Amino acid sequence: MKQSTLISVLLVAVLAVGALIYSRRDKIGVPAAKGASLALIIDNSTSQTVDCGEVAALAGSGLDNLTIGKSSRLLVYTLGTEANAYEPTPQLNIPIDRGFAGKRKAVHQVEKVCSSFGAVDSSSIFRAVEVVLDQLQTNGLNGNKLILESDLGENVDRRLFRRHKKNAALLDNSGISTLICGVAMTDEAGGPRGARADALEKTWRAAFAAPDQLSIEPFCAGQGASETASR
Repeated sequence: MKQSTLISVLLVAVLAVGALIYSRRDKIGVPAAKGASLALIIDNSTSQTVDCGEVAALAGSGLDNLTIGKSSRLLVYTLGTEANAYEPTPQLNIPIDRGFAGKRKAVHQVEKVCSSFGAVDSSSIFRAVEVVLDQLQTNGLNGNKLILESDLGENVDRRLFRRHKKNAALLDNSGISTLICGVAMTDEAGGPRGARADALEKTWRAAFAAPDQLSIEPFCAGQGASETASR
């Protein structure tokens, strides 16, 4: 066999093996891209008041213990409206730099962009969570976090409440650390506190594919019971 032919055969073989490894990298233990991303969903419906200091504190707490690498990003969304078919509105999508300075820079940008959030007159919370979870599932990173700041008062997507067939989970949060907080915070009289809050929590928890990776808290970082009592 001529040397040029042999080299061509070897090159084709190497490319074929490389393509096979790439296509099966998830099955043979090839590590994913380094780092993890944090996504925040802020409920900016009229039932709540968005406090940018609290939003910044929430971003800071979310960045704690997050594995930050060259592919890590900080994503911030607010709720959608009828005008955009209730798709969540991207407000921020930035890389996260390593170290304390990187975290401080990211938190500052969150607080800055928060000042431009407008209020929406509907609460399409379910669709926002669905879209953002899908984005985190497809970004190729491990250890992602999702934080939803909301009182959970969904009033657009009825799928959340129409789960009669075998209680099938609707939201795929497998592999994603998921926190819902601020359930006790609302500006509406008779808001989701007490028995209603318990019922909402049960409904939402059942909608996630991995409830063991879900935490639901009455308050977020930067919030407190004294604020609720003053409303």
